[in-house]
Amino acid sequence: LDVLCANAGIKGPTAAIEDMPLEGWHQCLGVNLDGATLDGSGVLSITGDSGMSAGVRLTSASLTRSTGNVSLNAPTGGAYVWRSDVRAQAGTLAISGTATATHGVYIADTNELTGSAVTVTGETSSTTGDGVHIGDSPATNSLTGSGNLTITGTQTSSTGFHGVQISNQTNIHANQSSLQTER
Repeated sequence: LDVLCANAGIKGPTAAIEDMPLEGWHQCLGVNLDGATLDGSGVLSITGDSGMSAGVRLTSASLTRSTGNVSLNAPTGGAYVWRSDVRAQAGTLAISGTATATHGVYIADTNELTGSAVTVTGETSSTTGDGVHIGDSPATNSLTGSGNLTITGTQTSSTGFHGVQISNQTNIHANQSSLQTER
C-alpha cells in the first residue's frame, strides 16, 4: 500500500444542539470518525515515495491498530502528520521521512501519537527545514511511548535549521526517552 486516504466524511445535521436529532449525530460520527479509523485498521505500513510536497501525508485522520505495529515511511518528500491521531496500542509506532525541500518529518496541531515504543526519524538537506519538526501551532501535540521514545533528526545543510525542533505545547511521555540531533 503506497497511500491511504482516510479523511472522507459527511456533513451531518445542522441545528442548534437542543434540536439536533441524536440519530443524525451518531451517523455523522460513525462515518467521519469510525470510518477513518476502520479504513486504516488493517494497515501495517504506509510508505510513500514522492518528489512532490510530501511522501506520506496524514491530514485530519485517525489510525488505530489494536495489535501489531504501525509504520509511516516517506523515503522522499517527507512525512507530514497534521491534525491526526496514530495509535499502535500494543505495538511500535515508527514515523520516518527524508526531504530536500522541507522538513524530513513534520508533526503539528493536535496529534496523539502512541505506541509501546515510538520512533521518529527525519532527515533534510533543505536550508529552511528541520530533520524532525514537532509543534508550530497553538494546539497540543502528544507523543506517548509506554516503553521507549526516540526522536532522531539530521540536518545535512550547513546553512539549514535544526536536526530536531520541538516547540509549542508538545507533551512527551515515555518510560525511557532519547533525543538525538545531527548537523
